[in-house]
Amino acid sequence: MNKLDVQEHQGQLDSYNRIFDNHLIPVSSVSGEGLSELVINLFRIMPQKVAPTKLQESLINTRRLNRLEFVITESSNLLAEIILLKGNQSDDIQAAYLWLFALICKHYSVDQDTWLTCNGDALKIGAKAKEAGIKECKIPRPPSGFWENVQAFFGKEFKKYLVETKQIGVDGLKELLPGVYELLYVCAHINNYKLSKLEIEEKLSLKASELEPLVKQNKVEALAYQIGGILQGFFESDIKDFNLSNNQVASQVEQVGLRVLVHMEEIGDMEFRNGEFAGIRHSYRRLEG
Repeated sequence: MNKLDVQEHQGQLDSYNRIFDNHLIPVSSVSGEGLSELVINLFRIMPQKVAPTKLQESLINTRRLNRLEFVITESSNLLAEIILLKGNQSDDIQAAYLWLFALICKHYSVDQDTWLTCNGDALKIGAKAKEAGIKECKIPRPPSGFWENVQAFFGKEFKKYLVETKQIGVDGLKELLPGVYELLYVCAHINNYKLSKLEIEEKLSLKASELEPLVKQNKVEALAYQIGGILQGFFESDIKDFNLSNNQVASQVEQVGLRVLVHMEEIGDMEFRNGEFAGIRHSYRRLEG
């Protein structure tokens, strides 16, 4: 609440006072003591048609959405840094992309088998992405040795291969982003339509004119913002579904009440959902009776 302005801060306090009869109920961030009393007070002022199971579903959706948005932001920051690397920085590209996969897996606490699968994919994709920063071309070269000089005298031209390196840029992002999207799709338990690699590449092509100047200017923050917006767009229908489900509950319960429960879920984490909430539902049923 300290982050809110004066008006929002007072509004929050007024709502808390209405819910908790003008006194604050302390909740231990270690033991969770006081959590049941806090939630039961909230249930007392709720309309009777609000089911605890529906509220719990809304809490889980809110948590999933918040985590997805946070991981997208973190991933976008790393992707922006990676696509500024050059094709001759193969080890750095692979290491950074592997770290990105590890970061996502850590946030979603994936099992070892999933991590091993993702680990292999990350190395392969990182190796492929570096090719976007390598360009081979032929340039004229002077003849070498007696026979080449003889051939040159009769008009033959000799050329050599030259390897140029550049930032992997948007072409590299086309290789990297599908892997990140697929990993998020699996970890976040998305149920809606899954984009193909080709569809992702097409969407990136439409944004290329906005991204390429930022790559040339090495504008990491601006790139991260653009990439984050693109990734958010890939999950747009899922985010809308989350918000729609939450709005159905929020229309029946004060927003502050939902925020209180989200905060308490963070305190109790999984124990709150699996254990404490079961006891709260039982207490709520006693209140209804």
